[in-house]
Amino acid sequence: MDAVQAQKRLIGFIRKNELIKVSNRLILGCSGGADSTAMVWLFARIRHILNVSLLAVHVNHQLRGEESDKDQEAVRELCMQQNIPLIIRSVEVPKSGNLENESRKLRFGVFREVQQNYECDRIVLAHHLDDQAETVLMNLFRGSGISGMAGIKPLSGTVIHPMLCFSRRELESLLSNENIPWRTDKSNLDPGFSRNRLRMNLIPQIQTEYNPQLSEHLARQAEIFYQ
Repeated sequence: MDAVQAQKRLIGFIRKNELIKVSNRLILGCSGGADSTAMVWLFARIRHILNVSLLAVHVNHQLRGEESDKDQEAVRELCMQQNIPLIIRSVEVPKSGNLENESRKLRFGVFREVQQNYECDRIVLAHHLDDQAETVLMNLFRGSGISGMAGIKPLSGTVIHPMLCFSRRELESLLSNENIPWRTDKSNLDPGFSRNRLRMNLIPQIQTEYNPQLSEHLARQAEIFYQ
């Protein structure tokens, strides 16, 4: 994906959904993965156009030992290169219960704390089109209503998801073209998590046998429900 094209699409999506106002102070949640790395890189380039200030936050869940520390250092290097201030917080995730949910609660707790302490207007997260498709399917299987079928909302309170206008493949292509490295969390390949099985098994099967544009169509359905 071309960098100029990506910037224009991101700005268009932000303005269409009225996600950001002039002079907003934004928290960028960055794990070091392709999606959040691309988000930080793109926002570094459009911040003057949008007239916003940026603060990146990385939460180290300390679940993968040395790999988690390498994620942290990758985010530190990225933010130094893009001249974006960075806050790093380490959390201890309980070993019992739902690991994904507990990690998410702790991560959001850090985001909310930083938002309050630094008087930020928006928390910016990097969920993309493929995350949206997975969420819609997961909610469908759970029997969700209209709100659930809207999936990940572009705007939910003070949390925004401006990267929903990109697919995972587009973001990885952008980073590759710009020679920007990213980290891969191997837990995303663990079939013990239901979302991973959906991503690695069910969605590819449906795309092969029924609809190669499944993710795009599910994301469009989510937008309709959101409206």
